Amino acid sequence: MAGSGRGASDAMRWLPAALVLLIAACAGPPGGLPAVPDRPSAGAADPTHQAIFRAAYAFGDPGRLAGRPADAARAAADLEFLAVALPQDQRWIGASPLLFGELAAARTELRIALGIPAEATPAAVTQRLDTTAAALEAGRRAEAAALAGGEDRIATLAALPPLPRSAAATQAAQSALGRLMGDDPMNGE
Repeated sequence: MAGSGRGASDAMRWLPAALVLLIAACAGPPGGLPAVPDRPSAGAADPTHQAIFRAAYAFGDPGRLAGRPADAARAAADLEFLAVALPQDQRWIGASPLLFGELAAARTELRIALGIPAEATPAAVTQRLDTTAAALEAGRRAEAAALAGGEDRIATLAALPPLPRSAAATQAAQSALGRLMGDDPMNGE
């Protein structure tokens, strides 16, 4: 009997290490992290912060993207990136875990609206959306349609349906960024 107690004690000692390894193995997204969207904008030097500001602005008012499929594709790429990257970014360790769930739900909402398969890797989706936007901006509509999966997807980008989760999640990310940076006007400082 004494030997079985020691075995249980040894197992308990290794349990925390085994859990850490299990969590680490599950933490990364399939297909790797998408590339950080690098589209300089005024107000933030950090590309992740830029993606937050752009996505919050774009999805904050549905009318902003109407008739602008390239901008909608770029905003969708930003949201795709944020949903995967923020939960893995150590700078966001102080953010509410609820934010990460909101971003994941927003990404699902947007993928459904755009007809993007759930099994598509975040890196592939982000790259395809950015390439589609670049083709549209260069006036290569046929190329953009082929990249997007058809002219109907370009039409969807030009007239996105209401995306309340995307709007709420990107606004929450911008608010969380303000709190993490100490610039939240609601904290009374």
